[in-house]
Amino acid sequence: MLNGDSKFDFSSLSGSLDSFSVDFSAIGVDTITDFNVADDQILLDPFSFPEITKITSPLGLFDIIVSNGAAQTSQALIVYNRINGNLFYNQNGNAPGFFTGTASNTVFGGLFAKLTPGLNLTVNNIFDLSGILG
Repeated sequence: MLNGDSKFDFSSLSGSLDSFSVDFSAIGVDTITDFNVADDQILLDPFSFPEITKITSPLGLFDIIVSNGAAQTSQALIVYNRINGNLFYNQNGNAPGFFTGTASNTVFGGLFAKLTPGLNLTVNNIFDLSGILG
């Protein structure tokens, strides 16, 4: 299991089943070079991804887009850009940008991982550690 942190990590794990656990509270972008959609999972911690606890259906969790700009206004919480492999946390839905809140209580989203472009990533590759969806 890889646990992302504030550094910009480069990860390539060998073996047939890998789990990549992401901590978004520590700003950084992880690069995962060998993600295999048939075997691997991205595990989301509800502390780092608080909006995941509000999703009641996997349909609101994941979307595939073809431009980084489209990630900001997608309805989905986790958005994968199939063209460049960027994976975003879009915690404010279709509102522009990747943040919500006030100056004293702001929740940020944005780019948190880079995967291989062109993956056939699905909602089945995304799990939350609180057990709500997974």
